[in-house]
Amino acid sequence: MKENIILTGQAYVSNSTPLILTSILGSCIGVTLYDKKAKIGGMINVLLAKPYTDTDTDTEPEKYVSTGFPYILKAMYEKGASSENIKANIAGGALTGTIKEYNMTFDTGGRTLDAVYEILKNEKIDIEKAETGGTLLYKISLDLLSGETTISPAYYDKKNQITDNFKQDKLHIKNSLKNNLNNIKPIPQIVLKIFRIINENNYDFDDITKEVKKDQVISAKVLQLCNTAFFSRSKKIDSISHALLILGEDTLVKSIILTYIKDFYNQSIKCYSLSKGGLYRHALGTAIIAEKIAEIAGENKFSAYSAGLMHDIGMLVLDQSLPDDFNMFYNNINKEDQGLLKIENKLFGLNHCTAGHMLARKWNLPDTICDAILNHHNPQKTCLSTNLTYIINIADIIMSQVYAGMNLEYLHTFRLESKLKLLGLQDLSFEEFVDTVTLNISKELL
Repeated sequence: MKENIILTGQAYVSNSTPLILTSILGSCIGVTLYDKKAKIGGMINVLLAKPYTDTDTDTEPEKYVSTGFPYILKAMYEKGASSENIKANIAGGALTGTIKEYNMTFDTGGRTLDAVYEILKNEKIDIEKAETGGTLLYKISLDLLSGETTISPAYYDKKNQITDNFKQDKLHIKNSLKNNLNNIKPIPQIVLKIFRIINENNYDFDDITKEVKKDQVISAKVLQLCNTAFFSRSKKIDSISHALLILGEDTLVKSIILTYIKDFYNQSIKCYSLSKGGLYRHALGTAIIAEKIAEIAGENKFSAYSAGLMHDIGMLVLDQSLPDDFNMFYNNINKEDQGLLKIENKLFGLNHCTAGHMLARKWNLPDTICDAILNHHNPQKTCLSTNLTYIINIADIIMSQVYAGMNLEYLHTFRLESKLKLLGLQDLSFEEFVDTVTLNISKELL
């Protein structure tokens, strides 16, 4: 049966139809609603209880409980559902760390969950089942044909148990790892050179202009972008110099990098993403968050954006070393004593941080980015770029909490308060920041 993934800040309502709605949830809250009498159902994935900025909620009403539930309930009522017949199921709201390290400051899921319960109570909608809190990712699915809701750990899959061929698989993996590091589809040298240029704090924008003009493919893509509806002008732009003037520095740099990074991440993914394009979307979201943190902290925002895009490149190297039918991650990632790095080290003899560092070195990326890639899970070990590595670590955590399920990582906010303090951001309004940055992510991802 066809499956429709409901991402953070999305909702879906339909009559009975052969379709399954699914959300992967970390700190966000997923709710299924179904009227078995009218055979009308829906799902919503909310991020926050209410807006914390002056955001125009008309553009993203499903992002908040305060606007999302009136939106989805109105749609269901208009189709013929009634509150007395609707049953709700709830999942998500994971804690942002262990109980011992629990900090109410970052408990966005808990406050959002309270708002969900309150609005369902006011609407007199009964709750059938709720799996909330804890520290694991959960998957909630609604079968719009039968009206049945299932809630389970996100990575558990009975069909993919580790088999007796594990030792043979492991030998195959280690033999192919070195070849994959050498044979993986590279990012063009022109893009790598731009990476190096923008990571110099005092780089000259003219240097990028010169590099763009040297490359016919990039030149064509820049002109194409400049002549899209978004940048439309009364007269067609056919000059690179004029195009660069129209796009501006930020858009030019990002458009060049994203064009090739997306192709890189969209190489075959077997185990590291729960949805098509998930690894790329996680990288892009992390880059957007990192850029914003760097801007607030007074750090180089282009370096942060670049490192955010590249932080998980090692996953692609490891992923392409796996046999096509090998899926051990789904059976181990949710075990309390089995983190992703531990599983990778056991299977490959190294983890994606080390593999990414090896690839970044091979590509001659700036030392600061190489260091951030190597230590983004353990920023306290960084030796070159302390602030940058902490920025990537924090951005990665927020992305995995808010947009869970785009890749296999789910990171807890261990010591997040002290990490923000190290960057001088101890007074940052966490919910306001998340509210603002997710609007930028939604524009790029959705």
